[in-house]
Amino acid sequence: MRDMDSTARGLGDLLARHEQAGAPKVLSCRPLTGGYSRVMTHAVVAWPDGREQALVLRSDPPPEEIVYKTDRVAEWNVLRVLTEASAVAMPPALYFDDGSHLGAPTIVLGCCDGPSLQAASTDAATDLDSFAEQVADTLAGIHSVDLALFDGALTPPGDWESYVNGLIDEWALAERAHPESVPVLRYLSAWLRAHRPAPMDMVLVHGDFQASNLLVKDGLQAIDWEFAHVGDPREDLGWFSLFSASISAPNLYARDPESFLARYRARTGASAEAVNQATVGYFSVIAATRVYLSILQSAAAMAQGKAQGVMLTYNLNACALGNFNWLSICQSLEGAL
Repeated sequence: MRDMDSTARGLGDLLARHEQAGAPKVLSCRPLTGGYSRVMTHAVVAWPDGREQALVLRSDPPPEEIVYKTDRVAEWNVLRVLTEASAVAMPPALYFDDGSHLGAPTIVLGCCDGPSLQAASTDAATDLDSFAEQVADTLAGIHSVDLALFDGALTPPGDWESYVNGLIDEWALAERAHPESVPVLRYLSAWLRAHRPAPMDMVLVHGDFQASNLLVKDGLQAIDWEFAHVGDPREDLGWFSLFSASISAPNLYARDPESFLARYRARTGASAEAVNQATVGYFSVIAATRVYLSILQSAAAMAQGKAQGVMLTYNLNACALGNFNWLSICQSLEGAL
């Protein structure tokens, strides 16, 4: 766990570097629960004019505890562009430290004090249908961001077919690289290749779009952009449907998937041929590629004594659950694609 006294000193030094005309005083730092793959810290600072501000620090964990290998510089570049353009409702990205002050690459964000959508959805008085509509609208907004804003910050892939084929290939390549045989990966690779749906234009993809990464404050605000990339919009739709069904109840997508997708199509102009329950099901498998394979790599490192941690051990169970879910999805989609 990060030492809070050292964090406060490091944050103070970082702010002094960026706010030389009047740096704030760090009043408090405490660990923030809810972070899954990153170390999260809540801080409060007092500015010279007397104003207090809450901040959230998003940092890399120690190397041996990393579950998902993602790049804070790349995440910062995406957040910086989105913040400057006010393109998406989200806590603003304010500062970046390469580790010089805080000991690890760290993004400093404004603090949104609203609950997660997952937490808010458990309230018996909650209008879940309204939340489902807001989710569809939020996702449509992310997918409508002008990619020209990311010149240099995101690298667009090639054409759709090459991109999707590359994602499919990752399953088979991961199986070959793993220390032991995982036949389900070979099966998934072959099945996905044989059932590809109609292509779509590439868009900004959040990459981990799920209820715990949406905060309820003046609508919905999207957080945790470490998997953001340019890709197929159905990756986010598929991941949201899969995550909601297996981990994050209540399932706002499954309440009325046809209405959910109709609202999304109306706001993006997507066709019913491209965006429907079958294609969302297909991409619920595709969307899991990066997360699942990262866990698989970490599991191999753990077996070799190169990685450890409670989260890594917990995630080993997710691999077995994922295999069952994806095989079930493939079976249910036979004939639909």
